[in-house]
Parts: sequence; structure tokens; C-alpha cells
Amino acid sequence: MEPIKFWPFVLRCLAKSALQTADLFELKVRTVIIGAVLVILGFGLLFLVRGLKETREELYKYFILVPAPAILFLAGLFLYSLFRSPYLIYVEEFNKAQAQVGDAKTAEQQAETKVTAQQREIDRLQDQLKGNQPSSGTVQPARKRVIAEPAVDAINSLSVELRVTCDLKDGEEIPPQEVPWMPMDGATAELQGNAATVQLQFNSPVIFRRQAKNEIVIINRFAIAGDSDIHGHPIAFLSAYAQLVVPVQTIVYSKSFSRIRLAEASMTINGRDVWYYPYKMDAQFVERKGLTITFPLAALAKKLH
Repeated sequence: MEPIKFWPFVLRCLAKSALQTADLFELKVRTVIIGAVLVILGFGLLFLVRGLKETREELYKYFILVPAPAILFLAGLFLYSLFRSPYLIYVEEFNKAQAQVGDAKTAEQQAETKVTAQQREIDRLQDQLKGNQPSSGTVQPARKRVIAEPAVDAINSLSVELRVTCDLKDGEEIPPQEVPWMPMDGATAELQGNAATVQLQFNSPVIFRRQAKNEIVIINRFAIAGDSDIHGHPIAFLSAYAQLVVPVQTIVYSKSFSRIRLAEASMTINGRDVWYYPYKMDAQFVERKGLTITFPLAALAKKLH
């Protein structure tokens, strides 16, 4: 963003101070004009009835009792607002810059997602072409492969990304884009099913992305630890798990959100995306109450088979 020049900055400070002063009394231009017209009409009628001398005396008394104290108070309030306006303008520009950076990163992520989807389609078509090639004495299977690695490949790494789209409350401050966070407990995602529960540790930071329509996307990432028991198991072993339970980490910013609109989870194994599940929601975001979302893994088990 281009820096603000000196005189435009001064004019913005004066305008913001005037607006804040007017907002305190909820003053509107139409209201001020109507009030001034009524006062002028009142003193005009007084002049017609009592004459110029008494009108001057009443006008002097009225000015001393009402407009003068109000003008002094408004002047003091204006000076106070003028003192605060540089900081408020800085906050506005900072939030605008953060929003622009967030929009750029969101667009970059969407582009990466599109490229990944296109690469998956290319891989699928290549596998299909290989499956259609004739081989002497061999019948080619009709089932296509979903995962690029053979089913006997061992699990070397497994990570989950959670995205929760929420409405931002009116007047609430936009959270920073990334906030480092090392929770003490309660921040572990779990694979649950017929086999032993697998824990996925939270990976800092918590990421916040602003979208259109005043929406914020909360991004949490989880991964198995280096000493996890699932290391070395075949990838097909994951079909024993029925659900993924993920806690939503918002740190201290849960008060900024009103409703949850969408929850999305994706899983990556050995650097390859193998599963994605969108879950449309319309739920209240309760402040200071832990939120956990459960995703079914039936689609993952079907793909693994």
C-alpha cells in the first residue's frame, strides 16, 4: 500500500475527529439544520412580539446558558478525538493491509488447490490409460487406483488440515493472520475406530484468513508425532478408523465470531492428498466453550479399498 502524504493525513485526522465528536451525540446534518431553523424562527417571533431590545437580552441569556457550554464541551471533545485519530487511522490502514494480504494468500491457496486437482485428474487419466493397455496372457483390472502409492506402502507421515468458516461479529477486531500457539492440553485430534486411537498433535500457528461477506476462515493443522505407533503400518490400515475428531483452536478470538458456516477437513499421507470432507453448518459459535468437530471416514476407507 502507498504511504499517506502529510496533508491528506491531516485532513483525515480532522475529518475522523469531527465524525467521532458528532457520533457521540448522534448528531446528523439534517437534525442540526432543523434545530437551527427552529431557534431562528423562535427568536424571530420574539422580535415581532416584544421588539429588538428584549430579543437581544433573551438571545444573550440563551447563548450563555446553552450554546456556549455546548461549544466548549464539543471543542474539548474534538481535541481529544484529534489526539486519538492518528492511532485509529493506523489501525484502519493496518487492518486493510492485513485483509489484502489475506485475500492474496487465499487466492494463492485456491490456485494451488486448483493445480492439485488438475494434477490428480492427470494422474487418474494416466492410470486409466495404463490400465487400458493390452498385456499378453493378463487381464487388466477394471478398478482404478485412487492413491498413487501401492497399498503396501508404509505410513511415514500423516497430517490433517481443518478449515472452519465463521461469520465475524459486527464491530469486532479482525484477528491477526497468524498467531503462534502452544496449547498445554485439549489440542489433539484423534483417529477413532476399531484399532487403537491415533493422536495427531497440533502444529502452530493458528491461521486466520478473511474472506468476502465478512467471513473468517480458521485454519488448524495437526500431524502424527515421530514416535506414533501408526508409523510403518500399511496405508490400508487406516480403513479401520471410522471417524476423525478435531478440536477447533481459536486461542482468545472465539468472542469475535458469531456463527459457523462451513467446516472442512483434509488428510495428507506421505505428502499426497488422499481425503477431503466438507461439512456445512449453521451453528452458534459459543464464546469460551471448546468446539470439537467429528468427521466420518467412510469415504477414506472406501478409497483405500
